[in-house]
Amino acid sequence: MSIMEQIFPKEPISYVQAEFRARKKRNGSYSIRAFARDLGLSPSHLSEFLSGKSKLSHDKAENLADKLKLQGEHRYHWCDLLTAHSKLKKDRDAAIFRICQRLESSHGAIQEKVYRTISDWHYFAILAFFGAHPGWSADELAQKTGLDNKTIEESIDSLVDLQLLRPVDRGYEPTNDYSLAGNTIPSEAIRKSHNQILKLSQMALEKFDMKQRESQSLFVSIPKNQIASFHEELKKKILETAAEFSKTELDKDKLSVQTITLQVFPVEDPNEV
Repeated sequence: MSIMEQIFPKEPISYVQAEFRARKKRNGSYSIRAFARDLGLSPSHLSEFLSGKSKLSHDKAENLADKLKLQGEHRYHWCDLLTAHSKLKKDRDAAIFRICQRLESSHGAIQEKVYRTISDWHYFAILAFFGAHPGWSADELAQKTGLDNKTIEESIDSLVDLQLLRPVDRGYEPTNDYSLAGNTIPSEAIRKSHNQILKLSQMALEKFDMKQRESQSLFVSIPKNQIASFHEELKKKILETAAEFSKTELDKDKLSVQTITLQVFPVEDPNEV
């Protein structure tokens, strides 16, 4: 089962984009013009629909659902996403209600699937690279990360399917401002991600000089009832600093994607904490 079959998107264009990527993967020469033809749309109409400038009639929506091979609840969701922009308030409100129900009921399962899927460190790195510049090619990212092109291409597809990355005119951009491997995801996935990042940190100790990396260890006493607040304040300050220094749209050779790894833990015996 593909990732797209496991989640309910928030926009109808996600279904269309996912189908185009699937066809493009099967046939590298498959064009957006050929895709429009196969969907029974003009290239201009398809382009306008994908950019949100054009709507679909009920009959056309049903026809496209067939072309996109949407079945069951996903077919209903597709139609509701389109009806959510209806001029008729009654139809619009009912569709939005059903959409919200699906998104809410599946939120927990989706989040777990999302984080289990992207627990490998390179997903976060790809998001950060595209956050700095939308024009990275798979070849360039493979060279930067040391991974093969196939892994990069499949990872980009997964991030788009999960609505963490979106296509733009010059490439891709993240749907969120930060690429975080935090502590709100399932324990197995976060342990895997953190272990990988710690190994990268160890490698950096040998590969880079202190002008390119920073390593600090600080021991501090914190009242036990203020530990949670201390953690939140640290994360807040880190995000504020990252936002202050983060730049986009510069030439690629002027950018460096940096990993900030924060480890805060007790030094005493775990049985005594």
